Amino acid sequence: MALDLQRAYMDLKKERERTDLLLVEVDRLQAALERVQGSARREVDSRLQAEEALNETEERLQFAVEATGLALWDYRFPFNDVYLTARWGELIGDVALEGNWSTSDLLPRLHPDDAPRVASELRRLIKGEVKRASGEYRFKARDEWIWLETHAMVAATDEQGRVSRLLGTHANVTQRKQLEEKALQARTLAEQASRAKSEFLANMSHEVRTPLNAIMGLNQLLLETQLTSEQRQWLGLMEDSSRALLNLLNDVLDLSRIEAGKLQLESVDFPVRTLFESTFAVYEQQAVLKRVNLSMEMSPRLPTHMRGDPFRIRQVLTNLLSNALKFTPEGGRVALTVAMEGEHQLHSGIVIKIVDTGIGIAPEQQQSMFDAFTQADASTARRHGGSGLGLAICSRLVGMMGGQIRLESSIGEGSTFEVHLPLSQASRVVEADRVRMPVPAADLASVREVMNKLRVIVAEDNPVNELLVRKILEGVGCEVRVARNGADAVQLWKDWPVDLILMDVQMPGVNGLMATARIRDAERKMGRAHIPILAVTANAMPGDREAYMAAGMTGYVPKPIDVNALLEAMTQAIQKAVKKVDIPDTSPTGQSRGSDQSGSPSISVIQDQRLIPASANLAQLVAQFAQGREKLRTALSEQDSSCAQQELEQMREMFTYMNADRALRICRGLDMARHAGEWDLFSRALPLLESEVTALLSRLSEGAGTHPADSP
Repeated sequence: MALDLQRAYMDLKKERERTDLLLVEVDRLQAALERVQGSARREVDSRLQAEEALNETEERLQFAVEATGLALWDYRFPFNDVYLTARWGELIGDVALEGNWSTSDLLPRLHPDDAPRVASELRRLIKGEVKRASGEYRFKARDEWIWLETHAMVAATDEQGRVSRLLGTHANVTQRKQLEEKALQARTLAEQASRAKSEFLANMSHEVRTPLNAIMGLNQLLLETQLTSEQRQWLGLMEDSSRALLNLLNDVLDLSRIEAGKLQLESVDFPVRTLFESTFAVYEQQAVLKRVNLSMEMSPRLPTHMRGDPFRIRQVLTNLLSNALKFTPEGGRVALTVAMEGEHQLHSGIVIKIVDTGIGIAPEQQQSMFDAFTQADASTARRHGGSGLGLAICSRLVGMMGGQIRLESSIGEGSTFEVHLPLSQASRVVEADRVRMPVPAADLASVREVMNKLRVIVAEDNPVNELLVRKILEGVGCEVRVARNGADAVQLWKDWPVDLILMDVQMPGVNGLMATARIRDAERKMGRAHIPILAVTANAMPGDREAYMAAGMTGYVPKPIDVNALLEAMTQAIQKAVKKVDIPDTSPTGQSRGSDQSGSPSISVIQDQRLIPASANLAQLVAQFAQGREKLRTALSEQDSSCAQQELEQMREMFTYMNADRALRICRGLDMARHAGEWDLFSRALPLLESEVTALLSRLSEGAGTHPADSP
């Protein structure tokens, strides 16, 4: 029994051990099951989250599509039908239902002009030549053509790599295309208006300059004749008015060039002090007559030469000085200062400051002072004149040169204009400028002999302008023949051994450009020498000069004609021709024209000043001016108007012939003071004339290489 109990115990023990093992395995399996269940729950949660995210993304995409008004399309192999969303029906004015549309129904509704292009792009997508494509085309809606913008992409390919599915969008862009068309029409109209404005300005420039040229030219010719003092005074006023009109015309054209972006600045080395001193000297006499204290101070740090655009700098300075004197009353003060800006001259500039004690500008008006056609108030133009363009041009020119212009002003206390210009040091050492002198009397006969040999054709259809140019040229000894149109000029060139042609551009029939082209073509065919042709025209718009040079002309002289500019242009043209080939000479010496050999001076000795009388020499001039000075002093002491008038008239004739502009202006001021009985003003201006005569004689003596025996 004991053994049975022991065996039963042992069996029970083994069974218990197996039970424990089973329980352990059950626990392991339970744990594994719990892990699997947890993983399943997480997977389900992830899928639910993914589905929620996908649903949210689809919802956002749907909102985006609806917000942008896009119609989605799905095009699958074999590409017979295309699935379109409900928005497509709305786009074409049909029922807003999604579904499949037959391509055979859609393609015929493409605009005939756009259908080939759309079909070509679709074929390229299906063939797999491109992955993406887009385009705009017209589609026939219910009762109108609409513009559609389509974007497409390859969405799937089969096992062979062939395209099996395309996806894309449609958008109605009709309104945008209409706006673009209107914008294009507006731009076209604006361009037409701009061209019309340019043509109008060009035509007006020509139409105004042509009679103005005649007025100014004939006025100059009249001033050189015997006149009474009153007649000379009237002609002087006419000349001043003509130049004021010319300045206004130039201002308008300059502003037009600037606004069109066609005004070009040059960058050359120029003498700084000479530029400011010569500009300042122009206004000294005006300041004296107005009894305004005009002063100038230049910094000793200013270099001798700098690099920039001297013509435009002078234009800015002239406008500012003119305004300062105009708006400063009698007894006031105008001060010009010029200083360096920056320590390193290589990258420095100048500061120009003009301070006046004039009427001033109110703070609320200062912001608009640099706008075109703007003045402080309407009464300003009535009291002081002006167009309101000066400061606008100054501001734009200074800005184009990279500088700044500032204004400080108070009513009744005056104004301060400060200009900062970034200028660089001169790129090379430039010789000191020499004062341009009249041709010495000793060379006058030779110069006239050279000028007498010039044969000139004047092609001009305006009889007044033709008379003016002919008189100028005959006055310096040229032989002149006239052509009334371009065809006559070409024929005259063929028949007459001419040396130079002055060609008007706008002539009836064959114009100047056409005539020049015919002459250049004939020169090549006939093997004739290249004849200098100068364009003499009232056209002064941007690009005119370039057009004339491109047409084969040698140079350009604008109207109104300035005698000095005309002679200088002729001189340069002849010199260029002489460098290429000597002009035959019929003189007994047999020397060619333009020769620089001893005994026959080159045409280059002609300066931009008038020639003094051949019979006059320096000693005679000194004696004549000394005698005139004493007569004027006597007339002043006795307040003898008749004596002063007679002597001033004789001096003006001499100064006119010598082109001594400043002396002429002083004489004119003296004559006006005499005529008004203002002998106090006469006494203050007379020393200015004596000083100017002394300086003039000194320059003459330097030019002739002699010293005056006496001085007035």
